[in-house]
Amino acid sequence: NTGIRGNGINTYADTGLYDIAMGQNSIHHSLNARNTGANHSGFDMGAYKIVDFPSYMIISYGNTNIITRLNQYVDDIAANTDTHGFYTISRTGANTSATFKNGTKIINSTQASVVPNNTFTTYIGAIHYSGGSLYSTYKEYNFASIGDGLTDTECQDLNTIVINYNNILSR
Repeated sequence: NTGIRGNGINTYADTGLYDIAMGQNSIHHSLNARNTGANHSGFDMGAYKIVDFPSYMIISYGNTNIITRLNQYVDDIAANTDTHGFYTISRTGANTSATFKNGTKIINSTQASVVPNNTFTTYIGAIHYSGGSLYSTYKEYNFASIGDGLTDTECQDLNTIVINYNNILSR
């Protein structure tokens, strides 16, 4: 087995974790996406309710951008045409968050944090939205994590660990 893959219609993995359990200013989400190419758009990870502020990751929006949000009101966006790789979003302060791809920082954000989502658990492979799943993806993932906020060095170290882990498993 090389990981989990959605059908692009109605599949997801429920982490069972509410972002509020991690706190407002110290949290990270990470995913390792294995496949690339067209038709791989959709929400890769997240939770959203109109009255709560969302946290989510879309690593292939329109096959040209990555869009991230972690306990904040405004999207962070960067160019991303190759969806294959290891992605980490980390918030370490009230005005400090960053997005990494393969251990390299691609977004440095100063967006103010807001109280995290306390209504829906975080999904992988779709977004948990108003009690159901939306925007399921076809992507395949073979690693994910949610935890305390990570420094830049810790994000780079986590990338190295995931690479070594996948090498040991020959994938």
